[in-house]
Amino acid sequence: MRPELFHIGPIPIRSFELMMALEFIAAYFVLRGEIKRNRLEKSFADTILIAALLGGLAGARIFHIVENFKQFLASPLSFVFTGAGFAWYGGLGGGVLAAGGVVLKKKQPLSVVADCVAPGLALGYGIGRIGCFLSGDGCYGKPTSGWWGMAFPYGIVPTKYAVDELTGKRIPIEWVHPTPLYELTVSLLIFALLWKLRKKELKSGTIFWLYLALAGCARFLVEFWRRNPIVAIGLTMAQLLSILAIGLGIFFVFLNLWQEGKVARRQESR
Repeated sequence: MRPELFHIGPIPIRSFELMMALEFIAAYFVLRGEIKRNRLEKSFADTILIAALLGGLAGARIFHIVENFKQFLASPLSFVFTGAGFAWYGGLGGGVLAAGGVVLKKKQPLSVVADCVAPGLALGYGIGRIGCFLSGDGCYGKPTSGWWGMAFPYGIVPTKYAVDELTGKRIPIEWVHPTPLYELTVSLLIFALLWKLRKKELKSGTIFWLYLALAGCARFLVEFWRRNPIVAIGLTMAQLLSILAIGLGIFFVFLNLWQEGKVARRQESR
């Protein structure tokens, strides 16, 4: 765990920002390959990435501020410019809206582009969670006595620690669920599944909706080990949004499969 990896002169290179950059680079190369495979304009991948980057960062930060509005009012500037605090659903929503707007403006097939984007979203999210893990930004989970528990005494949001009076070093006194690693593992599995399915003859849009449902399931489950506050019916805000994502994803996946089956039945009847 290293919030700051090294310095270039007076400029600190933070693990969170570095992994965020790698997240978008990895997503870009996956997207570019899928854009090419679907015979869309190659440069379109650059446009989508820029729109998704700007929209995603803005959405993630805004959603995080809304979730923690009281803390934001207490210290607005430090809250806005901190190296942590990006809400995934805000980032997903902002990125989808911005990229979707560009797709519609360019008159490209929205459902085809969405399928191109989905595998990169899964891979990028997993890489981004490595940044959360390295920086100890508070995305870790509740205390655990399990052997896999980890401590983040030097994190941006440190776990509980004591200070050695002789050396001044922080001694961990709390071990927690390393939930960023849980999410990394699941994200890679989702990416592998989508990557395998992407060449199947599925109705356009199915891959994206499947991603939304699977990512929603993963986040819903991981939230049981995270420290986020309960907001309603015993669930966190992320879990409530996950239910919405799962519902939308499942509905449109089955709708697409039903429409494919309907077309196949018509062809057979001829």
